[in-house]
Amino acid sequence: MSLVSLERVFAGARALLLDVDDTIVDTRGAMVAAGARAAAALWPDRPGEHHAMAQRYYDDPQRWFPRYASGEVPFERMRAGRLEEVATAFGLGLPAEGHVAFEEAYAPACRSCCPRQRGRSSPSACSPTPRTRRPWSSSRRSVSSTASTSS
Repeated sequence: MSLVSLERVFAGARALLLDVDDTIVDTRGAMVAAGARAAAALWPDRPGEHHAMAQRYYDDPQRWFPRYASGEVPFERMRAGRLEEVATAFGLGLPAEGHVAFEEAYAPACRSCCPRQRGRSSPSACSPTPRTRRPWSSSRRSVSSTASTSS
C-alpha cells in the first residue's frame, strides 16, 4: 500500500485502535480458521491435520514474526518461513507455487472469519502484503508500511 493510499484510508481518522490481545476481534481464531483453509488448499489429502497445521503456523515456533517486526527479515520471508516450518513439521513437501496458493487461500478466508461490527468489516492481521502486487512475485520492495500483529 503506498503512502498516498494510506493517507486516503486514514483520512479524517482521529484515533487508531490496535487490538493486540484479541479483546475486540478474535484475530487468533480468524488466523487459525483461515490457516486451516489454506492448508487444505495445499495438502487436501491430509484433512485431519489442517487445524493442527494452522495452529502451528499461528504459534510460530521458529519466531518468524519477531524477526519480521525487528526488521531482520521482510514480510514475504516471514510468511514463507512459517509455511516452510509447518511443511517440515508435518513431513510434507511444499508444492510448487505453494506460497502463492497459501496466500491466495489464506487472506480471503481470514477476512471472512472476522466479525462484522457496526456494518463494517473489522480489520485483521490476516491480510497479505499490500495488494499492489502478488506477495511472492520476483520484484523486491519494502513492506515497512504493512502493519500487522503476528501475521
